[in-house]
Amino acid sequence: MYINLGKGRYVLDINADRSARAAMEAYLDLHTKKNGQADILYSALGLNPDSLLCAETGMRMFELAHKIARNMTDYDSQAWDIVTRQLRTTLGNEAL
Repeated sequence: MYINLGKGRYVLDINADRSARAAMEAYLDLHTKKNGQADILYSALGLNPDSLLCAETGMRMFELAHKIARNMTDYDSQAWDIVTRQLRTTLGNEAL
């Protein structure tokens, strides 16, 4: 994908560059969903909107949610452990 930062065009290769995937995911999450362009971009890039481009981002957000959950009175550590293992398996080795 080409981007223009005002000083020329740059290429982001989301298939080969994990940083480019993270940048594209952040852009899609922050900007396009608000104005309805997310579906267009996901389709143009051949991406599945239900999957993560950057597993590290997903795990970071999950770990933040886990930290918050630990302070809840009904926190269940065994349930969180099961979900954590399943999420890591689903995301693959990138998230480890």
